[in-house]
Amino acid sequence: MNGFSKTEYLDLNEMEASMKELWKRLERYIPFVLWGGILIVFGFTRMWKLIEIPLGLHYDEASMAYSAWSLSRYGVDRYLDSWPVYMKNFGGGQSVLYAYLMAGLFKLFGFHVVLIRIPSVLFSLLALGSTVGIAKIIFPEHKYAPYIAGAFMAIGPYYIMAGRLGLDCNLMLGGAALFLYCFLKAIGTGRKIWYVAAGISGGIMLYTYILSYLMLPVFLLLALFYTILTRKFSFGRWVIMAVPMGILAFPLILEQFVNIFGLESFKLGFFTITRMDSYRVSEFGRFQIASLKVALQDIFVGDIWLHNSIPGIPNLYWLSIPLAVAGLIHVFWKAAVSLRRRDLYMGAFVFCWFISVLFVVCHIYPCVNQVNSIFFSYTLLSIEGIFLFVRLKKFARRIVYIVISVIFVTCFIRFSGYYYGGGYITDNYPMAYFDILTTEALDFIEEHPQYGARGVQMAEPPVYLGLSTLWSPYELCLFDQDLYVMDYYHCSHLGEIEEGYYYIVRDTFHEYANELRSKGYVEIPYNGYSLFYLE
Repeated sequence: MNGFSKTEYLDLNEMEASMKELWKRLERYIPFVLWGGILIVFGFTRMWKLIEIPLGLHYDEASMAYSAWSLSRYGVDRYLDSWPVYMKNFGGGQSVLYAYLMAGLFKLFGFHVVLIRIPSVLFSLLALGSTVGIAKIIFPEHKYAPYIAGAFMAIGPYYIMAGRLGLDCNLMLGGAALFLYCFLKAIGTGRKIWYVAAGISGGIMLYTYILSYLMLPVFLLLALFYTILTRKFSFGRWVIMAVPMGILAFPLILEQFVNIFGLESFKLGFFTITRMDSYRVSEFGRFQIASLKVALQDIFVGDIWLHNSIPGIPNLYWLSIPLAVAGLIHVFWKAAVSLRRRDLYMGAFVFCWFISVLFVVCHIYPCVNQVNSIFFSYTLLSIEGIFLFVRLKKFARRIVYIVISVIFVTCFIRFSGYYYGGGYITDNYPMAYFDILTTEALDFIEEHPQYGARGVQMAEPPVYLGLSTLWSPYELCLFDQDLYVMDYYHCSHLGEIEEGYYYIVRDTFHEYANELRSKGYVEIPYNGYSLFYLE
């Protein structure tokens, strides 16, 4: 018996049986450990230093926050439009869902700067949950697919950066992922409740970002053809989906009519159908190969805007690029096979969404935040690329999966060290189109007007003045250039130094600050800026 007695063999068999029983018991807790780890990483990456990184507020972020605060207090935005279905935002337009969510938070908790970015965090979590749900549907044979999807969403650089910034367009990612999840559940189960959910979530998505007006119809058209060709189309159920989607879309359709035909703004109940000062549909042109190249660059690598991406660190790390390309090819092949066999393949809808977004942005000159709704499909295609290795023998497959995991963890550690460790702020402050609130200095000025009889000079745009002071939009009058309180508060520039003015100067304006110091101005330093005045 190879040196073992019968008794020793029995002991070994009993030990092996005990180990198998212990493993079965421990296996029950594996999902809790994995999801717990993913959620801990998600919470850390989204919430730690939420106000400090990125430092300051983006112009769109600040303008939307002031409108949201105005809506929460007065029921009008900063242009005095009551609950607009599409806000002006410097005249060009801004989707309203983010502002409405923020207004609700301000109504409940009062104004706090951290609340400006909380809707992005929540929709980042929504994107994670929805993508995990989609992974369960399209990878039913791979039990670890949802965990991989959750891990991607927790550690991906773009997901982290977009989930910490209060831009209206960033909600489109979570909104699109939720819609596709509901749509796949509807197609897969045939249950009417899921068609209703798809209609509602699709209608809500239209309020996240204006490009969804085009992406959603293109996707629905592709999905319609695919379901008809695979004999899975149900006219009655698609009508059930279309009704709530159409009801939610109706105010936005009116918005387009007002601006296409140059009509005046009007009220729809207590909502406002707003005429823009400039209509952004003019940005949409013909399909361009140059735009396709830019879009692919934006999707896989990044753009020039440092709040969207970091040079040298692709949106979802370098390894995800070949994985996604391989996954895209494989999904396309499986979709083609499913058409030939008239057999529905759920992954085809992920491919359709990817193509829909790519097609739309090829008609503009895009940036990363404009293609953001493509990233959850990018992640799912990367997972498809990973699962191509299942054809390897067990040992080789495990080695490949370990190597892939180590590479992604190493990339995440590198990114986190740079992003949260101070390098990102040091290298990039101040970022283009970001500015800071100056509440402390403005409070001092209000209490001591004697040092600035002629007024206040500050480089921050007027909306930062409104957000720093929380003045009423009726008082600030941002809707009329001639009615500004700017006869005293001179915003958006720092002019020639003259006596009788207060000067609010950011720390990065070294020469200007030094000149004020040399002229004997008193300096009160604050976080990121200083207040100067002559006694």
